[in-house]
Amino acid sequence: MLKDVLLTFSTFFITTWIVSYFLSIFVRNDWRIHRPLRSSIVFSLLVSFIGLNINLSPALARWIDKKVISARPIKLNAEEASKMKNEFLTALEQFIAQPDQITMEKRNELFEKYKALFPQPQQDLTNYFNNIAKFYDCQQSFYEDAMQAMKTKKVVKSERRKACHEADGNFFVREKMIPPQQAKADDEVIESLAKGKKIIRDGKEVTVSEEMLKKSIELQQKNKEVLRVLFTGGQ
Repeated sequence: MLKDVLLTFSTFFITTWIVSYFLSIFVRNDWRIHRPLRSSIVFSLLVSFIGLNINLSPALARWIDKKVISARPIKLNAEEASKMKNEFLTALEQFIAQPDQITMEKRNELFEKYKALFPQPQQDLTNYFNNIAKFYDCQQSFYEDAMQAMKTKKVVKSERRKACHEADGNFFVREKMIPPQQAKADDEVIESLAKGKKIIRDGKEVTVSEEMLKKSIELQQKNKEVLRVLFTGGQ
C-alpha cells in the first residue's frame, strides 16, 4: 500500500519535470536545468528510491503501515460496539481477578485490542474508569453496611449505598447500575444480619463473619487500585 503511494508521487513529479524541461528547450531554447527543476529531480529520485526499496526493508514497511493504520479511527456500529464492550469488560474482570498475572505488555495489548472503544481516548478512558470504579465502590458500600449491621444489630443503609441503588445503569446497558432484584436481595441480607437470622442463598445456609466481610471490603479496595493501574499504566 505504502509502496504504491510513493511510486505514484514519484511518477507525478518525474512527469512534471520532463514536461517542464522540454518546454524550456523548445520555448526558451534554454538547455540548463534550473534550481526548481533540480529540486524536483532530487525529490523524485528520493521518493522512487524509497518506494522501490520497501521490498528490501519489509520490517520498516510493516512498521510504517502499522503506524498509519493505527492512527485511523475505527468506527463501530451499535451492535459491534456493544459486543466489543462486553468482551473488554470480561477481559478486564479477568485481569483484576488475577493481578499477579498483569504485565505492562499484557496491559498494553488489552487496550490496543479494544482501542476502537476509545475514539476520544482521554474522555472515553475516563468514562470507562469512573463507571467501573463506581461499581466496585458500590460493592464495597454493601459489605461496609453489612459489617455495621452485624456489629450494631441495626438495619443500615448508608447514603453511598442509596446512591448506588439509584445510579443510572446506562453504561452497563441496564436501567440501574445495581439491578433492582440485586438491590432487594442485598437489603434482605443486611436485614438478616441485623436481626441475627440465617442467610439462605440458593437453598443453602451461608455463614457470614466479620472477618469475611473485612476481606470482602479489602478486596474491593484492591480491585479499584488494580483498575487504576490498568487504566493509567501505573502512573
